[in-house]
Formats: sequence, C-alpha cells, structure tokens
Amino acid sequence: MSKLMTREQYNEYIKNYAGCAFCHYDEDQIILKEFEHWVWIANIAPYVPYHTLIIPKRHFTEFEDQTFKEAGELLSVLHFAKKKLLDLKEVDRVVHFWRFRDENAPVEALKIPHFHLNLMPDKEGSWNPILNPEAYKTDIGVLR
Repeated sequence: MSKLMTREQYNEYIKNYAGCAFCHYDEDQIILKEFEHWVWIANIAPYVPYHTLIIPKRHFTEFEDQTFKEAGELLSVLHFAKKKLLDLKEVDRVVHFWRFRDENAPVEALKIPHFHLNLMPDKEGSWNPILNPEAYKTDIGVLR
C-alpha cells in the first residue's frame, strides 16, 4: 500500500480481504514508524487529514489484553506520534481513541477485531456533531 484511499475505495478494497486487516501490516499498510511491540501507520482511508493508527504487532482485541511490556511501550509510542503530529504547523491539538469492532462491522475483514488506537488532529468543534446537549442529565450514580 503506498497511497491513501477514499472511504469508498477502502470499502471496496477491504471487501475482498481475507483475514485480519492489521496482522499483515508490513504488506498492507503505510508504516510511519515501527517499534518493538507497536507500529504507527497512516489510516489508509482517513477520516481527517493526518489520521493515523497505532496498532500492536501481536493480535489482541481489548485494551486490557496487552502485556505489561506492550502497555509500557504504548506510552512511548503515543508520545512519539503525538509529538510528530504537533510538529506540523497546521496541527495544534491531537486526540486519540479506540473503539471495538465486532460481528456487526459492515465488512467481513473488519469483523476480526485487532486492537488499535486512532490518533489524529483535533480541531475546535470537530466533536460537535456527536455531542449530546442532554448528557448532563445522566444519572452517573448508577455506575457506583
């Protein structure tokens, strides 16, 4: 893989993909930097400019499935990648998040969950479409 794709191109590409989309990162991804346990890659179908991913070399699905060595290195990888993004003059804030894909994913290859962090520039107001103005009314006490 050497260039970025539109979401439509990616959906077509991944439809015919067999197996995990990240386990063969060295064949199918744009590698930005490789570490002992992690790889920082470009999101080949980015949501926003400079949308990147941090993926573990070892296949696991949940955040808590990582080893202590992987967890320790993840902090260094995250620090390195955030600094690289913040060094760009058009990036002044960075956000990172992860989400779990499962059997409800729209494409077969995405139904094989491989833990990954999304890391990308955060623009003022970029989260506004998902903000719920009623969120403050939640009974948070039920979590105790």
